[in-house]
Amino acid sequence: DRSHSLPPDYAPKDLVPLRGYGISTLGSEMLRREAAEHLGRLVEDAAADGEKLVVASTYRSYEEQRRSYRSLVGVLGAPARRLSAAPGHSQHQLGTAVDFTNADAGYKLVVPFARTSASRWLERYAWEYGFVLAYPAGEGERTGYQWEPWHYRYVGVRDARRIEVGGQSLQEFLESVGTTPRC
Repeated sequence: DRSHSLPPDYAPKDLVPLRGYGISTLGSEMLRREAAEHLGRLVEDAAADGEKLVVASTYRSYEEQRRSYRSLVGVLGAPARRLSAAPGHSQHQLGTAVDFTNADAGYKLVVPFARTSASRWLERYAWEYGFVLAYPAGEGERTGYQWEPWHYRYVGVRDARRIEVGGQSLQEFLESVGTTPRC
């Protein structure tokens, strides 16, 4: 999150390429092994229900996030800080964050993705695979980021169930269990 950071040299040791799990990507394709296994099942089950999900972004190193962040700030100025994490503060560096898109969203990371049937499928079922929406609508003050209907974080099935049953956001859950989020 904004107040806790990862060191520049942090990289998960168990990153694996998503191509081995039958997941369509737009280039960014590394995720922690456990998250990749659950993501493979999620994407497969979504497809069985008629929903084609494409992964637009996964693991990003500190340096990749630095370049991305600088570029966005260069284009948008200060408002970019509510759209993108500073280097060391991105959930993507943890290797457990996934940005989804599909044809209906033009293969972009845009708010209209929330109006797609694929997004509704994720809202209903992602937690069963251990994924939760990281930055929900109405939580910008708590998370520090605007709503991102495409950005999911793998927390494991047990904790995703606790978050779903408790009706909490990821940030609320972490605060309620006394866990200081790493990112």
